[in-house]
Parts: sequence; C-alpha cells; structure tokens
Amino acid sequence: MASNESAIASGKSAGQTILYSVLLGVLGFAQAVLGLQLATLGGSLYYVLTGVWIVWAAWFVWRKDERGLWLYALFVVATIIWAFLDAGRTFWGVIVRILPPIILGLWFLFPGNRRKLSW
Repeated sequence: MASNESAIASGKSAGQTILYSVLLGVLGFAQAVLGLQLATLGGSLYYVLTGVWIVWAAWFVWRKDERGLWLYALFVVATIIWAFLDAGRTFWGVIVRILPPIILGLWFLFPGNRRKLSW
C-alpha cells in the first residue's frame, strides 16, 4: 500500500516538474520572440538573450537536470544587475524588472522540487 502511494506521489511530482518546465519554456520563448521584435525596433538584445537562456533552463528542468536550477539562478542574477544598469536606483524601475523572474523562480526554493532535479 505504501509503495503504491509513493508511486502516485512521484508521478504527481513528475507531472508538476514537467508542467513547470513547459511554463518556463513557453514564457522564455515568448520573451525571446517579443524581444527580437523589440530589438528590431532599436531596443535592447537583453530580452532575446534571456528568453533563449530561460528556454535552455526549461529544457534542463524538463530532463530533471539540476543545471536548469543553476541556469535560472544565473538568469536572475544577470537580471538584477541589468535592472540596476537599465533603471538606475529608481525603486519601481528596478522592481518591475526583477520581481517576475524572482516569483517564477520560487519553485526552485522548495526542497521537494530541488530533489526532483539530479546532476
């Protein structure tokens, strides 16, 4: 009975990991495509590059590879640096740039989710 419950729980958690990786991938793809449109209008390449970076992290999460966590963490650090360079010390200018990636990355902070990823 206990083995059946753990199998159900592991299947459920595997589904959550796949769902999260698909969400990351779709958002990263959208950011890259819309960022490319912005870049053609003279905007920054930041959104294109980080969109591709997020898709890359999502691919590793899909494969349940810990490198997805580290790629996403580097993306958040790069975003924080970019936000200050782009918006200066304006609170709202910085917060709107860093809050969405941080909120999306909270999934990685839950120990159960980190255990699903292996090196």
